[in-house]
Amino acid sequence: MPSAEQLSGLTCYACRLMAVDTSDEAGLEAFDALVGILRVLARSPLTGDVVSALLESFFAHIIMKSNVPDACDETLDDSACEVDTCSDALQLMAQISRDHPQVIPATRSCLESPLDSESALDAMHTAISFATELVQVSQAALSLAAVIGSQMNRLHVSQLLMADALRFFHKGCQATKLSPNDAASMVDMTLTVIGMMRSDPDVLRIGLAVLSEVATRCDDSFTLFSRHWDRIWSDSNLPLRLVIGFSRCIRAAGSASNHVELVRLAMPLRDDALRQLQAWDPQYVSGKGRLLTERRFSALAGLMPLGPSFDDPLLQELQAKLSGASPETMLACATPVLAAMAKQCDAGPSSPKALAEKVCVAVASLPASLDLQDYALDLCEALLTATPTPAVSHALAALAAAPCESDTRRCYELLGRSLVTEETLQHLLQFGLVHEDAFIQRISAEALARLPSPSEAVRAKVIGRVVEVALGADWLLLEKLADVFTACQTTFATSHAAKDMLTRIEDPTKKVLVAKSFEALCAEKGEKNVQFHAFMAEMRALSL
Repeated sequence: MPSAEQLSGLTCYACRLMAVDTSDEAGLEAFDALVGILRVLARSPLTGDVVSALLESFFAHIIMKSNVPDACDETLDDSACEVDTCSDALQLMAQISRDHPQVIPATRSCLESPLDSESALDAMHTAISFATELVQVSQAALSLAAVIGSQMNRLHVSQLLMADALRFFHKGCQATKLSPNDAASMVDMTLTVIGMMRSDPDVLRIGLAVLSEVATRCDDSFTLFSRHWDRIWSDSNLPLRLVIGFSRCIRAAGSASNHVELVRLAMPLRDDALRQLQAWDPQYVSGKGRLLTERRFSALAGLMPLGPSFDDPLLQELQAKLSGASPETMLACATPVLAAMAKQCDAGPSSPKALAEKVCVAVASLPASLDLQDYALDLCEALLTATPTPAVSHALAALAAAPCESDTRRCYELLGRSLVTEETLQHLLQFGLVHEDAFIQRISAEALARLPSPSEAVRAKVIGRVVEVALGADWLLLEKLADVFTACQTTFATSHAAKDMLTRIEDPTKKVLVAKSFEALCAEKGEKNVQFHAFMAEMRALSL
């Protein structure tokens, strides 16, 4: 434990680091050092004067000047990256200052600052992000909800700020139990924001998270959500993802004690879906007709499954219509419903899973403009709970290769759990290991390390690609690649990788050195992980 004198010195140093501009490399290094000091201070007993000094510098230099790395934008998505020094800094300052009497007034003052310039918008973004961290560790910070709520009319100038505000409310909902009036206001506000920012995926995603939190934590939320039901599913201006997300909220709110009411709500939609499937008319299901049909099917999907007596008639009709060649419009409308049924059922020749397996490749191949990628992933995820098949692997490879806005991380996670085919192996090696998202790089490497009894030819292909990627990998990825090497390395595979690499080297001296390194790698005994790191150190030294 640092002494009082040491803590005082660290505090002074932290205050100086807060004033360092983070716009260049030196500033980023200073910010990393600041985070390290804040970690020490967060674990130590601090006097009020020490915290006051930290807060004064923090608000003056970090919040009001938005003096943080660009990575601050990643605070919109908790899973965006595993290491986020900016988020760490905000979290640590929230922990350090949560009981200080000035932290709430100072944060309120920042939130009420005018938005009259680009720098003011940046400062507001940082202030709301800090308030979001604060509300997770301090009940007193819930008072900031009224301040942020009153600012919503000003925040609409920026989609980022609206998403920030929704994220604050999401964390606030997790921290307290809402009264019926507060819950109603939260739902109204969230739906209004999503309607205003309907084209922004972050606003929609976080808005749905807020609605889901209200649905599961508020008494009689079923009645509250039911009031908005007809408007949500029938308003063509609202995104389809809101329709199905809102329907899932109603299902979550009513699944425990309002099953009969859920069925009553869903029955007209199901009966209408049955009529349309029985007499499918491509002429009607186009243009505005298609949009309305999609909304009905999406709304129904969010409420399902609702039991065999409700689901089976629809399943039988889908089996009849989708067993052969199906119109693209029918497949697009039916996919969300089929995905919902396939999630919660056992496998069997007449089950939703069996039908999902028949159509998953066709669904994955539908145009990205239909925005069905999430539902295609739902189908694949449901199928992976049973015995994985080549059809699921093919569908996931198609989704991973598609230039669309689907959840790429989720796609690669499922790809790693699927049956390994030549297509999926090639995708993991050629694209997953060098993806711009470091998280996808690592889960691709983990999937390759779990290959079940790969052949020597597959091992050789994997080892060659691992060595190639490892030449430019950071230390986190390098550790994962070492695991892949350990799982796949054999003398044959290493020798084959060496031949491929040597044919690409023109410098005769370098070729000899590389050949010797490979020979040593094949001959050495001991831990393969250690051998790999030593080998890659030699390869990097040769600057291949």
